Amino acid sequence: IARLMIDSNEKYSVEVLSVRALMAAHSGVEMSFYQLYPNGVWQAAASDANGNPGCAKISTSPSLSGSGFSGCSVSVSCSTVSAAVSTGVQTSYRLTSTGVCHGGGSALSSSSLNTDFSISRTIQAEAFDGSAQ
Repeated sequence: IARLMIDSNEKYSVEVLSVRALMAAHSGVEMSFYQLYPNGVWQAAASDANGNPGCAKISTSPSLSGSGFSGCSVSVSCSTVSAAVSTGVQTSYRLTSTGVCHGGGSALSSSSLNTDFSISRTIQAEAFDGSAQ
């Protein structure tokens, strides 16, 4: 019975860490899209306050806060992709975000997390420059 309880706890821990890793990856994409397209600026190629255009605006290791992200990290990459559209060639921005959460012990207690195993989830999203409506 004890072994069944341990197996059940480990499966539950992996499931919780999987969701956390997915949410970390999702958060990375959301933060990066906001860096590309801040409030009402629909041209990612436009430079930010530091003079960085396009993908150079993206933080590759955004910080995560909150107890739900304990033991988790995210890394984001950005690349440009040219796409043919009816008006010519348009630049698209492809974001790839990988959330990683470390586990072992109880996934719900940050004090018992260790690096016995890691769970990662990767998502990818693309956006085209548009015009403000």
